[in-house]
Amino acid sequence: MPAAKKIRKDPVTRPINAGSPYFELTSPQPDRKYVWVYKAAPEHGVEYYEAIGYTPVQYRRGGVKARVGKMLKPGNFVESRGHILMECTAERAEEIYQFGEDGNSGQAAADVIERKMYNSKKAIAELSARVPMRSSHGSDYFSLEAEKGSVALAAGDD
Repeated sequence: MPAAKKIRKDPVTRPINAGSPYFELTSPQPDRKYVWVYKAAPEHGVEYYEAIGYTPVQYRRGGVKARVGKMLKPGNFVESRGHILMECTAERAEEIYQFGEDGNSGQAAADVIERKMYNSKKAIAELSARVPMRSSHGSDYFSLEAEKGSVALAAGDD
């Protein structure tokens, strides 16, 4: 008689992001943008977010807070695991996204750069057409190469 086959019993899987309940918000206002900011961050911490228009969220009854965490009294700052919840208007958040916190970066600046980019194969073909690739003796002395997916940027101050 053959030996009994062992049946493998795996443990129940846990959520991949186990910290999410601590940062999931309840009762967020749809016209506000929220961000959890690490209080001890030397860069992009509370002072940075305050400088670009965010304010720390103080708890009020029925207001926004983390789904899991300690009980809050009205007026307490909403905090979780070393982070503080900060908010700004949805309009300000969109302005930051489009133009950056300095007004000169963000998605609008990225779009300008993208418009100046060329398809690398096309750019190399155009360069190759204008450059003699062989010496008068017929030997190669100049070549252009690009990795797949690379881009060429237009030079100039336009």
